[in-house]
Amino acid sequence: MDSKADPRGRWRLHRGGVVNIWQYRDEEFDLSGGRVIFKGTNGSGKSRTLELLLPLCLDGDLRNMGCKGFDTVSMSRLMLDDYSEGTVRLGYAWVELRRVLADGSEDFCTAGIGVKASASSRQISDSWRFVTPLRVNKDFALMEQDRPITASRLREHIGENAVVGAQEAFRQRIAEVVYGITGGNRYTDLLHLQRTLRNPDIGLKVLQGQLEQLLSDALPPVDPDVIARTATGLDNLEGVRRNVARLRQADAALQEFLAGYRDYARGVLTDRAARLEKAEKELRRTRGAKEKRTKERDGAGADHRRAKRARGAVIERLEQAQTDLDALKASPAYSALGDLEDKEATVASRRLHVEAALRTAADLRAAEEQSVSAIERAAALAARLGETTAASAAEAREALSAVGLRSALDAPPSLVPGLDRRESAAHVLLSAEPDARPEELRRVSAPAIDVTALQRTAEEAAESVHAAAQAAGERAPLLNGLHAEAERLAEAGGDVERLGERAAQAAEDAADAEQRARESRDRLAGLVRQWAGAVRDWRDEALPQDDRPDPSELPPVPDFDDVLAAPDSFREAHREARSALKPRMRDVQHAVIATEQRLAEATDERARIDSELSRLRESAEVGLRAPALSTAVRDSGAGAPFFRLVDFGPGLSDAERAGLEAALRASGLLNAWVRPDGGIDTEGDDTWAVPRAPVDGPSLADVLAPGHDDEAPDVVAPDVVGALLRSVPLLGDGDAAGPGSGAFAVGCDGRWNAGPLHGRHSKDRAERIGAGAREQARRGRIGELEQALAEVAGRETGVRESLEAAQALEQAWNLCLDSFPDISEVLSGHAEDRARRSAAQRAAAEAEAAEAAHARARARLGSERAGHRRSCGELGVADSGSVHAFGNSATGRGRQRPHWSASPPSSTGTTPRRCARSRPPRPTTSAPWPAGRRPRPTPNRRTGPTSRRTPGWRRCAPPWAGTPKRSASRCAR
Repeated sequence: MDSKADPRGRWRLHRGGVVNIWQYRDEEFDLSGGRVIFKGTNGSGKSRTLELLLPLCLDGDLRNMGCKGFDTVSMSRLMLDDYSEGTVRLGYAWVELRRVLADGSEDFCTAGIGVKASASSRQISDSWRFVTPLRVNKDFALMEQDRPITASRLREHIGENAVVGAQEAFRQRIAEVVYGITGGNRYTDLLHLQRTLRNPDIGLKVLQGQLEQLLSDALPPVDPDVIARTATGLDNLEGVRRNVARLRQADAALQEFLAGYRDYARGVLTDRAARLEKAEKELRRTRGAKEKRTKERDGAGADHRRAKRARGAVIERLEQAQTDLDALKASPAYSALGDLEDKEATVASRRLHVEAALRTAADLRAAEEQSVSAIERAAALAARLGETTAASAAEAREALSAVGLRSALDAPPSLVPGLDRRESAAHVLLSAEPDARPEELRRVSAPAIDVTALQRTAEEAAESVHAAAQAAGERAPLLNGLHAEAERLAEAGGDVERLGERAAQAAEDAADAEQRARESRDRLAGLVRQWAGAVRDWRDEALPQDDRPDPSELPPVPDFDDVLAAPDSFREAHREARSALKPRMRDVQHAVIATEQRLAEATDERARIDSELSRLRESAEVGLRAPALSTAVRDSGAGAPFFRLVDFGPGLSDAERAGLEAALRASGLLNAWVRPDGGIDTEGDDTWAVPRAPVDGPSLADVLAPGHDDEAPDVVAPDVVGALLRSVPLLGDGDAAGPGSGAFAVGCDGRWNAGPLHGRHSKDRAERIGAGAREQARRGRIGELEQALAEVAGRETGVRESLEAAQALEQAWNLCLDSFPDISEVLSGHAEDRARRSAAQRAAAEAEAAEAAHARARARLGSERAGHRRSCGELGVADSGSVHAFGNSATGRGRQRPHWSASPPSSTGTTPRRCARSRPPRPTTSAPWPAGRRPRPTPNRRTGPTSRRTPGWRRCAPPWAGTPKRSASRCAR
């Protein structure tokens, strides 16, 4: 972005929020002005909140959330630890950016990430990112019905293009929309700076004097091109020697490869020659097959020509045969044969007519036999009706005798016709054959029935019945009353029996309900005892032995009587235990995270030391960095550092050598760049050593001499180095400054001065000047690094063991919390016990009510039966059973009996018409309906909805119920 633009037009943080992640449900933070301060004690979540907002919402990298480094914070743990509301959890983190446009209007940009965690797999199963100008909780919401929305629902709210699945695409969009950066690594460097500066320990590092190191860490990594150019410039003789060694190895490898390749080429040529020989053999075989197929083709052509000649001969014979056939059809004998065929057809037609006549005669005889059978069946029906009439008359006489009217009906005459069959013989023709003769055939005739006499006898019987009906009609009202009373008492008896059965069943149900209630109570007590014991065992055995909490930290052990009295009050026992142990569990988790961080730091340090050690072992000396402010490219072909161009002169002690090197390094001359021409470069920033006029008095030429180094062979001439040494004054033991005002000077005791600057430095030994010193320094540094590597490896092993122990403890706590006894069975048993006790109380109340109703109905029925017996005695009827028998016989309910019509039987064999309504027998007082089987009242047009008659009964009126002129055989409703 343009640095001269209005700062108000830049994007600034405006709002942020976390939805259903970690311990946040739906939290929104006000970041107005781009600043926010999080205050709280250690462990309150300040760093965690910052990790969930920046730069997570600007790069979407779930593995680089932690403030302490890569992969130090696990999103799956933030989503799933202490979460027990389901198997899947959705969450969101978002930030809102705001800027003011040139016209004064506001522009917003919302960026965020959504995650989906699975409790079954204990990991993040899906994630998505979004960038939109819409605002959270203003234009759309991330929570609906108190639950986070899904990715598909988010696409519906903000559009399909606003949701990005891949992290790299999301990062590119943020870089372009927010920072205006396209392509390159600039946005990656910016994210690196953000992660470095958001470390919560940055303030402590500044106070500890690590600001320089902190700013250096915050800088982007060095461009690979710069590193490549620097490496190219640092090529030296050692590199050439290594290249020569590698070329020799490559030459030996090539020679070995050529030897093997020659063998391979010979093998390939041998294989190709064998395949060529095989192909030639196949060619010869194919040519032989071709010649054979040519000979077969010539033979087949000859056979084809012979077949064509044979076909012509067959066609000539066929034409000759057709000519002979036409001559045969024109002869007289062929015409006589046609007349004979016509006569045979006439005879066959006559034979068919005779056979049809014989079949018709056989059908007529069969019809005659069926008619005779129908007449016999009709006569048999009349006989059965006569027998039924005699039996009904006997029942009626018995019923009349029961009510004192035995002489009112005499025995009726017999109505059974004779059924004798007659047979006759006749000779008839049965076959159409020419030599057939008539055969004897027996025929059956229908029985002769005197229909007139039978009708007269039936009329006499009807008159006798009519007279008995008149006699019974006078007593019918009283008997009907007694009959109705008997039926009512029978029904009442059935009701009493049903009430008794109902009371007994209610008592049995009450006993069963009480038994079930006792069983459920005993089962509940067993479940409570089992659960309380399981909780006690959990406290004694499931808690980690190495980290057992104090008993005061846990909720009290549930008492059996308390749980049995109110199981619902222990519904949250598991949650209470988890809440009580949550601080300890959080400490264990923090210990795991801290140990993981220490292990990562130890691993990084070991890798760094190992890398430096490898470089030292491969290189010829310990490298010396260029001055901190140098930006110029130091090309080994265009100069060398000062320390590589000199060596100590004879006569200097080790202390003087160390002091002189310390003074040279502190003053900057030791690592100053010396050009072959003794000048300075026009490009880049660096420190150059330039020869001046020789000094009067002691100089560096007295203690140093131009030296030879394989790393910088003959780049700078010894004359230039000598001139440079003669131009630097050497401080003596008593000199406070060098000759000349403001001159640069160094001493063998570690002192140096440059104008107003003075300094004194020391070191144990010389490490840079001289090839031997550099080699000794390299070996010493290798020893130090090896010792440091061993210490770091030991520390890493210890931290790894600590991590394993912490992870094992965390797993033990998770297993412990997951193994807390479940109280769901106790709660279900308690609900079942309440339901069964309520059912037992209702059943007992129903049993008492049913028993009381049965006692009242039984007393009422006894009094009504006594009154009915007195009424029967006054009328002269033996008992109510006689009344039932008379009523059934007189009304036709005693058996299923048809009523005859007044028309006489037809002489053609048709049967008399029957009444369409036949009735089953009704129960009597002495034989009531079984309990529970009595018909329910059915509404009909005659009796109304309260009738107690059996469904389906249609009563036919008895002969005495109508006027004397009405026919006794007329069926009435």
